[in-house]
Amino acid sequence: MLLGLVELADGRLATWSADDTARLWAADGTELAVLTGHTWMVFGLVELADGRLATCSVDRTARLWAADGTPLALLTGHTSSVDGLVGLADGRLATWSHDHTARLWAADGTQLAVLTGHTAAVRGLVELADGRFATRSDYGTARLWTADGTQLAVLTGHTGSVRGLVELADGRLATSSLNEVIVWSRPDDSPEAGEVTGTLLPLSSQASLVSATGVYLISASGPLLAFDLPDHVQALHESPQGAAG
Repeated sequence: MLLGLVELADGRLATWSADDTARLWAADGTELAVLTGHTWMVFGLVELADGRLATCSVDRTARLWAADGTPLALLTGHTSSVDGLVGLADGRLATWSHDHTARLWAADGTQLAVLTGHTAAVRGLVELADGRFATRSDYGTARLWTADGTQLAVLTGHTGSVRGLVELADGRLATSSLNEVIVWSRPDDSPEAGEVTGTLLPLSSQASLVSATGVYLISASGPLLAFDLPDHVQALHESPQGAAG
């Protein structure tokens, strides 16, 4: 079963699959390489700034690959499925996992830091404009971290899994769960300097936060919504599945 596809900077395509592999394809669909090594389904693939590739898997690992698919490094340390990964602005890599942690890695795959504190699966990580990080998890919290992985703040208020997290143009954060959005004040660098407070925006239908430009929400079953944060919510049009542009 094919789990995902992405276009690479040079026009090639990359796919990842439940058959434990990722594959590279020419723009015309010709298969170029099979990336083998994972021992369970591949959950994601990203292209790094230098052209290398990184994959993550249910087998508890991530892997680094040359642009042509040659294996370079195996990233071990997670104790459960690695659900996602992202290349960072300074060349490092971040991963997140069902083991309740996120982890930071050097460009060569050396583990640098383990971000601990979440009490459920970590579902995503965002690098902020100032180099800090924000993570979101299943048990209703998001967390802020310094660039080196030191925890700064815990954002509590959601009653379910935090399904979306974005940084707004003014530096605030917005998070979403099944039927609500919270817009958070921006904390100072020191956790002692002040609390992170949130403005709750309830929704009448399920939605996920997908963009920081105007903050767009798309509903799984209901209207497509645009938020003019934090003042009001306006339904744009009815769309049973919809798409955000």
